[in-house]
Amino acid sequence: MIARGPAIAAWLFAASGATISILARWPYQFTGPGSPGRVPEESLLLGTLLGPPIALLVLFGVAVLLAPRADRTGFVATIVLVPILLTMVVGSIGEAASPRSPDVPHPVQLWGGLFGAAVYLSLSIAAVRALHERRSQSGSRAARCGRDQAPSQICARSR
Repeated sequence: MIARGPAIAAWLFAASGATISILARWPYQFTGPGSPGRVPEESLLLGTLLGPPIALLVLFGVAVLLAPRADRTGFVATIVLVPILLTMVVGSIGEAASPRSPDVPHPVQLWGGLFGAAVYLSLSIAAVRALHERRSQSGSRAARCGRDQAPSQICARSR
């Protein structure tokens, strides 16, 4: 199961980056510079200098809240987290590697992107590990209970 604290911290980092970028009018730079005058509109689907697209941020937040659960919902949320986080890693690296723009401070662009990539990559690795641990636990439970046998009371309680 993925740890709730680091996952929420990563979401807060992304949300605060998006908020700061919107307030400072720092447009996205990855895939070409955005328009400082359209940062709020562009943030919905294209993101900002320091934050992912708002739609992705909302999905990320829902997955972060559900992933620590020990049931199937948590398992599915953890699966959903992996491509979200890898997309955010690519976006962060893209922001850091984009050409300088007069619309945004270059140190913020560079270090914000690199730090974001490190945060999101670390959490994606934790999510993959959590999925592997869940799979290992369910495999050992199936081996203990026997796949083709009627479940005993012990096996029924472990499901």
